Amino acid sequence: KLPVSDGYHSLEWKLRRFTQRFDTDPVLCHLRWMSSTDLPDLQRLFLSPLSTWWRGAGGEVNLPDQIQTMMALDFSTYLPGSVLTKVDRAAMAHGLEVRPPLLDNEMIDFAYSVPSHMKIQGRTEKALFKKAMRGRIPSEIIERQKKGFAIPLSAWLRGPLLPRMRSIMHESPVWKLGLVNQALFQQWLSEHEARKVDRSRPLWALLVFDRWLRKEKIA
Repeated sequence: KLPVSDGYHSLEWKLRRFTQRFDTDPVLCHLRWMSSTDLPDLQRLFLSPLSTWWRGAGGEVNLPDQIQTMMALDFSTYLPGSVLTKVDRAAMAHGLEVRPPLLDNEMIDFAYSVPSHMKIQGRTEKALFKKAMRGRIPSEIIERQKKGFAIPLSAWLRGPLLPRMRSIMHESPVWKLGLVNQALFQQWLSEHEARKVDRSRPLWALLVFDRWLRKEKIA
């Protein structure tokens, strides 16, 4: 019953993720939490049966505890498939070479060798790393809340981008490909407009896909 919030990782957003994307399989639960669109929604969205590759995503991971397993999943999915890809494309567009020092091979090997209880202590994450950095960087940087580089997609898709989204729902080369369910996308846009559900991620993906198809004149 909570109203949809446009805030970054708001309480409403966290509660919805926790209750609606819970799964008894910890690997699947983590993948569903991290996905921009939940896996059951993706199954409904695609007109052809969707591969269930994710069900075996953690099958080869044999690590001491769930924290280490989640790290391994992020290392093999979220980092190369999302964060590092976006950083690399943005940097290359401006002729910059970006090097994430925390992904140094020796650093990664060391991180996996450290027991999880030394990484997370109570509600303090990266506990060992923060302890090592005290006196080297200001405390306000060490203690500040983690925040990503999110843009206000939800608000944009109800505001300046709404006319474009409505136009895409009416006519788009996406629908000619026969890949995704047009009626479901129309339903999601209505839900998003009415602030019933935040559907900004799949709607944004549709907008970008439409733009790319028009530019490449594929459909």
